[in-house]
Amino acid sequence: MQEPSSNEFEQHQELERLQTALAKRLVFSNRSLDSDSAELARAELDSAELDRASETLLRKRISQTRSLLPESTKHIGREYRREFREYAKNHHFDGHRAILLDAIHFADWKLYRLAREQRASRIATSSETPCGGSRSCAARD
Repeated sequence: MQEPSSNEFEQHQELERLQTALAKRLVFSNRSLDSDSAELARAELDSAELDRASETLLRKRISQTRSLLPESTKHIGREYRREFREYAKNHHFDGHRAILLDAIHFADWKLYRLAREQRASRIATSSETPCGGSRSCAARD
């Protein structure tokens, strides 16, 4: 196997830096481009190009995690994209295991939200019944 030239290696590193900067732009969209993206300035990408690139990366993450979570995808249904976008606002992983970590953490994030919603629903239901749903209150009547 032929070794890559130093120029190819530098291009590959520059591409990785750019992809990381784009991913950070997606995850931390409220940050200004100047705050942490020297790579982006060197690449001379405008905001619209960054938004398109970050949307492409997000769609790729959605697609790849869907293939790792087929049962979750089936149960969440059409809401999968919306749910993953919500998750992706605050979660991003780099490296060769990024998609696997994304899938694992998305599943954990979704389970936590479902449990929280169920607790809130139970609390709301019990507060609607007399005496907060207490049996002793019903027995006294």
